[in-house]
Amino acid sequence: MKKTKGAISLHSLLLCLVCILFAFMGESYAQQQIVYNQYLQNPYYVNPAFSGTDGITEFVLLAREQWIGYKDRPRTYSLNFQMNLLDNPVLGTPLETKSVRRGSSARTTNEIFRNASMGVAGTLINDVNGRVRRTGIQASYSYQILAGDWMLAAGLGMSFMQYKVNVLPTDLFDIRVDDPLITAGKPIKGYAPDFNIGFAVSNGRYWGGLSVTSLLQNSLQFGTYNEKNVYRQLTQLYFLSGYKIELRRGVIFEPSAMLTLNGRTQWTADINFKVESEHRFWGAVGYRTLSDITVSGGVRYNRLTFGYAFSYTVAGPEVIGKYGTHELMVGFRVAPRKLENK
Repeated sequence: MKKTKGAISLHSLLLCLVCILFAFMGESYAQQQIVYNQYLQNPYYVNPAFSGTDGITEFVLLAREQWIGYKDRPRTYSLNFQMNLLDNPVLGTPLETKSVRRGSSARTTNEIFRNASMGVAGTLINDVNGRVRRTGIQASYSYQILAGDWMLAAGLGMSFMQYKVNVLPTDLFDIRVDDPLITAGKPIKGYAPDFNIGFAVSNGRYWGGLSVTSLLQNSLQFGTYNEKNVYRQLTQLYFLSGYKIELRRGVIFEPSAMLTLNGRTQWTADINFKVESEHRFWGAVGYRTLSDITVSGGVRYNRLTFGYAFSYTVAGPEVIGKYGTHELMVGFRVAPRKLENK
């Protein structure tokens, strides 16, 4: 198959225009779900349909320290896992321009589903943000088929979180409020099970996904004088998309964007530009509409993966953005990637 340079340029131009539109229009908001700067390495966290699509079994440890130097800064630690259950990924190696297994257009419907693939992923998470601590587990399942030259995937995710708040009377705007749960000085706990759904597509060059999280819209009550729905979680929609351009053999340029929209039609957007060489080294720059500029990079050595990301807040209080946000990723692949196309 010959390269269509004109088509590649058009796709790239359209994606760049969408990225610019996301970055400079609308009103951004503080995200309810934790989003790492290196989420492209673990997209199943925001979209369960991506679980196991890489055809690898991998553990990833992520540590995020936000706004270094700020006393009550957010801190997030997570252990992530993913695998392909059937060891039969429908996608091949990303080093190939045509990474999807071809010849599927002649398959019957029964053949398509008989050769389907499945993946799972899981996350243990501990997130601290000021007086609020969130600890829990998230699990996801993905079902993938190859229709024509496209991978189509659907996923379901489940999570269970414990929220623990330690609010003291001195933290209140009005310290005269006589709330027994607060004046007692004891941590207040709440529990929130939830569900997520997602869909994903890929033809080797282009990939995209749409997911919806917090479907149950849980509400939590902290204190006796607060109405329960004050702390209701909002359903969030994630649209994640990217396009791979082969600059030369083994070197791939990948612009991508993520749009997040909540139940109040508030939104935020990320744009990223990544360059990867021989599936071993990568570097990326990005911008988030919360006024963060991100620089990241990583390397794979045998079964180990190391990644680091730094983001700096270019707008807002100086004390928050002074030392930036640091993020470290360490991954271990239990099984080597399945490179051959079937």
